Amino acid sequence: MTDLQIEGTKPLHWDAISQDYLQYRPGYPSRFFVLLRHLGVGLAGQDILDLGSGTGALAVPFARQGARVTAVDLSRGQIEAGQQASRRHGVKIAFKVAAAEETGFPDHCFDVVSASMCWGYFDMKRMEVEVPRLLRVE
Repeated sequence: MTDLQIEGTKPLHWDAISQDYLQYRPGYPSRFFVLLRHLGVGLAGQDILDLGSGTGALAVPFARQGARVTAVDLSRGQIEAGQQASRRHGVKIAFKVAAAEETGFPDHCFDVVSASMCWGYFDMKRMEVEVPRLLRVE
């Protein structure tokens, strides 16, 4: 079971709540993705890394728009729920269980790095290194 301890709180057990997230947590409205496309994010053919992907709230819609999406989450249960969501929507997403701070991907292999409501869980000092390393330089 994947535990995350935030100082002063009880540990979070993401694996135990993954199916509830998949069933009850609402996704983003479609107009959110329209706005992102206008901003150049989530375009067909883009390579997108979705960190802390969970059940795929960003990954699935990006894949439905034609982006090549890789979803990373520390919780195996969240990854499994994301895989269920991708199958249900008929999209292909590459899934990986890994920490956002240490993805193991090669340098400069993504056009976009996204994260849905999870930045507060990440080690910001390490993210300041990892995200620029992953993004393609134009």
